[in-house]
This record gives sequence, structure tokens and C-alpha cells, in this order.
Amino acid sequence: MMFKKIYGKRELRALPLRFGCDIADMDIPKDVERAMVKLGLGKRVLNVPKRKNGLTSSGKISECHSNVALLVKEFRGKHLRGFMIDTYEKCHPKLGNITFFVFMWHSVWITPEGNAVCATKFSDRAAEVMGFEEYVPFIPIGFTDEFTIFDGEDFRMSSIHVKKIGICLDTGIDNQRREKQEIIPFNRLKPSTIMDGCRFDPSTPLGKAGIKKRMESLLADGGFSEPSLATGRYLVGVEKAA
Repeated sequence: MMFKKIYGKRELRALPLRFGCDIADMDIPKDVERAMVKLGLGKRVLNVPKRKNGLTSSGKISECHSNVALLVKEFRGKHLRGFMIDTYEKCHPKLGNITFFVFMWHSVWITPEGNAVCATKFSDRAAEVMGFEEYVPFIPIGFTDEFTIFDGEDFRMSSIHVKKIGICLDTGIDNQRREKQEIIPFNRLKPSTIMDGCRFDPSTPLGKAGIKKRMESLLADGGFSEPSLATGRYLVGVEKAA
């Protein structure tokens, strides 16, 4: 067996820790909050600060999981996974502007001092549109390491339709490069709808191979475009073994 469930029949939940962060002041409608609670996310969202200068301000775009894995390998600390929250509006001809809440898996670095930092760059356009210049709204789920994986589906819900329609899972890309989506009704929402946790079993050959392959891929894909302010050194992805 390569890996096993971490919690057995017990569902995952958001971590009740703040990691030195302020609570985000987000205007979240009651029905969206109810859906968040049913999904195990709770109501509390953290404002994880973005670094402005140096190495930890310059993580490779779209490679947050790998960037944080590199930081933990080089500087220690911890790798925390959870959901980043974005919002956008669409205009409905009868209902007017409708706000959509988008929940995306994201990784942040917990420094050796215990503080959360977002070390991954966003494009200038994305940072401006999503409002992520200073902070990233984030719900912490679990610590990941070479043995442990927290993963699941990105998803979205609208501010007025979530009770009637449910949430929309973004389940990947089909063979024609179109987004695949799945609607989950409100009354079926539970934590396992969006997240799961597994642990590789290092006592088996398959488990050892899984750990090695996963870490090689993680450490190869990340990187930082700015040097460390303390040492002047760069941190780039580790080349995979031949």
C-alpha cells in the first residue's frame, strides 16, 4: 500500500490557529458562511502578509506548493496548505451584480518563528484584480511534509445562489482544454467534498517510491527570482535525479 488516510473516518477541518496573522475583514454573506461551515472551513479567514523585498517576495508564479517546499528544505519552518479566497462580480440582467467567492488550494510558509508568510508572486495584473498586493485571504487546513499530503478541489459559489444551487467544483481540464466542473448541492456539502488528507507509508516499497517521486517533483518546480537579503544567495528548483 502506497499511502493511507490520515484521519480515517474523521473529516478534515480548518486549523484554529492564527500564525501571527490578523483576521481578514471580508464581507461574506450568511449563506456563503453557512456553506463554509458545512465544508469544514469555519467562518474565520486570515490575512497572510506578502513579503515586499528579498527572496521570500519572489516565489515563482503558480508554483506556491513547490516554493514553500524549497523554503522549508533550505530554512526550515513548516509548509501549510489551505484555501486562498478570491472574489469577482458578474452582472445579471435581472438580479444586478452577483459576487462569486472562489476558493483555491494554496501554500504559505510558516517561518521558524511561527509566522505565516505568502512567498509566491502573482502577476501584477492578478495582484491588482484580486487585491493581493499586501495580504492573501487564507483558510489554513494542514501541515504537509514529505510523508503527508493535503489536497482536493478548487471551488466557487455565488453570494445569492449557494443555498439553491450549491457549489461548483473545478475538477480539472478535459481533453479539449475545457474546464471540467461539477455542481454539488447545498444539502450534500461536507468537508470531504473539497479536501482530503493522505500519508505515504514509508515502511513499504511503494510508499518509499511515492515519497521520493513527490519530493523530487515539488523541489524541481519552484524557485525564487530575488536573492536572500541576509546571504545574497538565490534559491532555485532542485534538479531531478537522472
